[in-house]
Amino acid sequence: MEDRRACLPSCGHRAGPVEPAHPASLLVEKGLPAPLSSGEKDVVVLGDFGQGPDSSDHDLLRKERFHPLVPAHTFTNISTKNPQGSKSLDNIWISKSLRKVFTGHCAVLREGLTNPWIPDNWSWGGVASEHCPVLAEFFAEKDGTKREGPRSGSGVALERSEANIKHER
Repeated sequence: MEDRRACLPSCGHRAGPVEPAHPASLLVEKGLPAPLSSGEKDVVVLGDFGQGPDSSDHDLLRKERFHPLVPAHTFTNISTKNPQGSKSLDNIWISKSLRKVFTGHCAVLREGLTNPWIPDNWSWGGVASEHCPVLAEFFAEKDGTKREGPRSGSGVALERSEANIKHER
């Protein structure tokens, strides 16, 4: 079933299928949203960016001194046919001020993402989403002195990634 705009002819929208705008393309077209461009100091931008962090689509974030925590070589998608993934779609970008409280540990959760009630083509046991959950660890204390080891919960397998960040103070 096609998605069609329900607008008056005078609105200027074209009739026909609607191409979904990807968040990264919106950043390029419209610039940073107000909370990011207002001078807010501690900002985290996360989600599905549709492309790896090295893409030129993210130049605006880099220009504003944001840093991606998940490296381009770490895949964040999943399927039952390819459980290790093949694309780096999701990420967590942090503002310069948050680099000093980032522990250097981020992970992609890959276990426990299927369910016997989710279809997988013509069978069952599919994944809940093609996107894996991505997490990052930050120091809890404001001065960054408290450092606890990463927790993986109750036997949850994590794919670890050590980010190469210069801690600027």
